[in-house]
Amino acid sequence: MTDRNIEDSDIESAPKLIEVVFQNCKGQVDQWVEPYLRLTIDRLQRAETSYLKSLLIQVVANMLYYNPGLTLGVLHNTGLASTVFDHWFQMLQQKRKSGLPANFKREHDKKVCCLGLTSLLALPGGQFPDEALQRVFRATLDLLVAYKNQIAEAAKETEVDYENELNGLESDEDDDDDGSDGEMGMDDTEEGDEAESKKLKKLAAQVCQMLFIDIPCQL
Repeated sequence: MTDRNIEDSDIESAPKLIEVVFQNCKGQVDQWVEPYLRLTIDRLQRAETSYLKSLLIQVVANMLYYNPGLTLGVLHNTGLASTVFDHWFQMLQQKRKSGLPANFKREHDKKVCCLGLTSLLALPGGQFPDEALQRVFRATLDLLVAYKNQIAEAAKETEVDYENELNGLESDEDDDDDGSDGEMGMDDTEEGDEAESKKLKKLAAQVCQMLFIDIPCQL
């Protein structure tokens, strides 16, 4: 992360590992908030690819989810709070020509950002300026809408894939019926059942992958 000679694409695993630490070690790694936060922001200011920038911002979001008071205190003490949140909100507002978000494209990305931002809302009054809270509210609402729409779209695609699979199975069964011989009916049925079972197992695996991939255990 600190080596200026290493390309962005070669360190993408580093922020992912930091993310795992703060998601799964709640209350156990307070001493690492400041050093990891400084490390992350330093790299964020030098990052060139949008994907790495998104990963680094998610490190900040995970730290806020881990301990919002401690993380925000470190940001204020280092004078980097405005820099980080301005960068974050700017990335959230960026759109592609299609109108879709240019950053934080995965469901996981949106979920982590939502958890980080909503953690700020639980802080006692006065720790976060009113103007900043308004920006947090707007950004969170936009994220939640985008997250909900993305989940609905994924569910719709899964349903279409499932229907296509079923239609394919019915078509296969019709073909088997047309070419079946009376004496071989039992064998054809068994083969059809076996093929159907394999297809359903494959479909179930795809659905499980779509539902659980990239979703951390504590989120």
